[in-house]
Amino acid sequence: MLGAWVRLGSIPARVTRAAPAGPGGFEFVARDGRPLDVRLRPRPGGPPLSVVAQRVGLATLAAEDERFRSHPGVDVVALARAGFNAIGHRHLGQGGSTLTQQLVKLRLGRSRRGIVDKAREMLYALRLEHRMSKSAILSAYLAEAPYGGRVIGVEAAARSYFDLPVSQLSWAQAAYLAAVPQRPTRYDPWRDQRAPIARQRWILGRLRGAGRLSAAAQRAALAERITVLRPVSNGELAPHLREELQRRLIASAHGPGRVRTTLDADLQRDVVGIAAQYRTLLRRYGAANVAVLVLDNATGEVRAWEGSGDYFDPRGGAIDGVLVPRQIGSTIKPFIYAAAFERGAAPGDSVLDEPVSYRWNGRAFTPENYDHRFRGSITMRSALANSINVAAVRTLSDIGASTFVDAMRKANIAPANAATYGLSLALGAAELDLVSLTRGYATFARGGTAPPVDVLADHSMRLVPPGGRVWPAPVAYLVSDVLRDNEARAPSFGRSSALAFPFQVAAKTGTSQDFHDNWVVGYTQRFTVGVWVGNFDRTPLARGASGVTGAGPIFHAVVLAARHRLGADAVNESFTPAGLLAVKTEGRIEYSWAERPKSHAAELALVEPAGGARYLLQPSAPAQDQRLPLKASGGMGPYSFAIDGVAVTPAALAGRDGAAALWSLRLGRHQACATDATGARQCTRFEVEPG
Repeated sequence: MLGAWVRLGSIPARVTRAAPAGPGGFEFVARDGRPLDVRLRPRPGGPPLSVVAQRVGLATLAAEDERFRSHPGVDVVALARAGFNAIGHRHLGQGGSTLTQQLVKLRLGRSRRGIVDKAREMLYALRLEHRMSKSAILSAYLAEAPYGGRVIGVEAAARSYFDLPVSQLSWAQAAYLAAVPQRPTRYDPWRDQRAPIARQRWILGRLRGAGRLSAAAQRAALAERITVLRPVSNGELAPHLREELQRRLIASAHGPGRVRTTLDADLQRDVVGIAAQYRTLLRRYGAANVAVLVLDNATGEVRAWEGSGDYFDPRGGAIDGVLVPRQIGSTIKPFIYAAAFERGAAPGDSVLDEPVSYRWNGRAFTPENYDHRFRGSITMRSALANSINVAAVRTLSDIGASTFVDAMRKANIAPANAATYGLSLALGAAELDLVSLTRGYATFARGGTAPPVDVLADHSMRLVPPGGRVWPAPVAYLVSDVLRDNEARAPSFGRSSALAFPFQVAAKTGTSQDFHDNWVVGYTQRFTVGVWVGNFDRTPLARGASGVTGAGPIFHAVVLAARHRLGADAVNESFTPAGLLAVKTEGRIEYSWAERPKSHAAELALVEPAGGARYLLQPSAPAQDQRLPLKASGGMGPYSFAIDGVAVTPAALAGRDGAAALWSLRLGRHQACATDATGARQCTRFEVEPG
């Protein structure tokens, strides 16, 4: 009775018929139902089994299941050998699964290998062999097995890799293809043509040992040079996202079938074309790889996802640049100024761009600007729009690096180990992935609330959950107003850069240390676009390559394509600046707080000079450009200041909140003290050195 139940019991319908899609049984489609996964499959009317079995079939059996013709679906000998090999940590050989079990696994779409899953596969394999002939099982396996991430079935593999029908493959080519299904990602010929060779040679040895090959034929096969054709895209879209989705779906035990994504097929195709169009430009700057992400601001849905610019590029094309963390450079600066605005600063406030040095972990940290120039007292608007490093470091010092890291964690975009970077965070030394960075900018576009990141239309598996309110709406508005101010950034980028549009776009560039990474991230009210350009092997870009010249042209083209496909913003393309006052000065509108936020008012703190700071006195610079602003926060104003016990005469500093005096730099070690209206006093020590 037990034997009859084992052989004759029920079996899922999907096990007895061909899988509807590729590995895992998933068929990925765009939001409108159009297929993304146009996998390479056998042409209709493939060769008869007798031809397949002559070489590829025999090589496959030698590789996967040498007792296929004799076992009932489960091979006890192979199971025992697999256990022995596991104990001895061996080797290129077979596992315990029969070819029939592997066909069952393909059709079930399961990747988990627990005891229950293994037992179920064995049971279904026994029942499948009762319903199908050995020849039919072998034929089905060869038609449905993955031969690399993009190719399904041996006929498609023969034509894709060698441009030959399967009946014309040599023994070397047949054994090469038979090697791939065991680990189709690792042995993918389009990722690494040499990857399957060791297993191919092992398979040829097994064929010789089984009497299928003569010694001369084996020698000829081992000597034959394998040449794999360059792949053709065949109309597939978003291969990196599909692989990530497949991994996540299988890990969550999601059943096989049709998977509708959030991608816009037309926009995705546009992005692929843009990446191809600018490949020559990228190579001029020494870049091989590009990643692009487009988010719908209203929903957080991903509309386009390009991982490398060319999945088949031998320089790491299969790596997904959307998910790989890289140094973010100056793209971090909008978050620094957002934290400053939240504490009461405004774009019209002044920040000092003069030489300064800080102590961090016992070492000096002396920030420099990209052009090695210093501009003296400038507005925060100008500092952010022109990406001035020293001003960003000073602003971060005012806020406090730890306070800023807390704000980044609240936004769910804190780089790994962010607290260890100190003030160098302002220069973008930390790493972040494109999903997190683009989502951070989308938070500004949404008026301060962080969106989720969704890639499935039914929202059943979010890459990132909603983050709630991160920034007050006025703060988000102020950041957006600066980032879309083309006139403000003109001194550094010009008026006709890749960041200039005939409609409102807020954007920021970034270039990492030693020119390894180029970024541009920006947004309209409707969508957010993130672009990264670089090399996955971390080869530096050409010296002088910047975000606006490398990633900038791609960003510009993607924004235009996204606006065409997704639609323009509402008539009012800006957010209402609630709580802000608009003041027209020198022919332009500047914003200030109707009432400065009080959230930062606490105990009296001497903000500048910071404790332990080292400032550089430049003999060649004008004296008026080498004055230290004395600033305090908390307590109760007004403040008074003294250096080395000598009062410093108050001086106006263009509305800089908390800056009440200027002190001319003088060589030596000094003590600065601030006193508030209640008599509370706070002092720090600092140093001025020759520049």
